[in-house]
Formats: sequence, structure tokens, C-alpha cells
Amino acid sequence: MGALTTTINLPPFDKSSWGPGPWQDEPDTKVWEGPHGLKCVILRNSLGNLCGYVELPEGHPWRDGRDYAPADVHGGVTFNGTFGDDLGLPGHFVGFDCAHHMDMVPSMCRPYGKYRDTMFVASHCGSLACQVAKAEEAN
Repeated sequence: MGALTTTINLPPFDKSSWGPGPWQDEPDTKVWEGPHGLKCVILRNSLGNLCGYVELPEGHPWRDGRDYAPADVHGGVTFNGTFGDDLGLPGHFVGFDCAHHMDMVPSMCRPYGKYRDTMFVASHCGSLACQVAKAEEAN
């Protein structure tokens, strides 16, 4: 992964009720320069699962305001928009979450599922970044 490029203003989570697991020690946020020089971001949400995002360049065809972006990523694209000023992440992002059926979510008492860790999400962010670049080239 490329160098850290941004500090995210995300308050820490109280993970004490989530029980033991990799979420106790892995970072809640990560920002790096991914494939094709695109900003990649991992954020943990309040349920404890990780979400992955890639910044869309100006003029990218997926920035047209639709919720849908035709990308092949874990669980499908579930975010297409901006974070606002609260997180310190300006720009337009497309992303996915890891709280789908058969995903283990730390705050939920599911006796099944697989936890999608930082390495998993980073890998899918890299794939998404390549798809973002390919869609831009085709435009």
C-alpha cells in the first residue's frame, strides 16, 4: 500500500462489548494511495465492520449522482457520494461495506459468518481502484 495521505477525524469506538477478535487490534481507519494513484480509504462503522472506499476523479462517469456504480466488489457498491467535512476527506467516493449476509459483524451476535479484516478490505479497495481507472479510460 502507498503512503498515508490524510488524517481522518473519526472518534474512537468503544469495542469492549464486541468481544475478542482482530477488530480489537487492527486500525479503525486507513488512507493510502492505491492503484492508479487513487486515494483508498478504510473506515470502521459503528457496528464494527469495515468499509472500503476509492475517491473518484473529477469528471468520472460514476460521479453523476446515481447511487449505483457498476463495479464488482464485495457485496456490491453501497456508497457513492461525499463524506462532508466531518471526516476531513473531501472529494467524491465510491465504496462498499462488509456487513452482508455471511459477514461477521463485531457488534452483532451472529454465530456464523466470516470477519472481513483490513487486508481483505484493502485488497478489494485495490480492485475497485482498478475498476474506477478502467471506467474513466473508457469514458
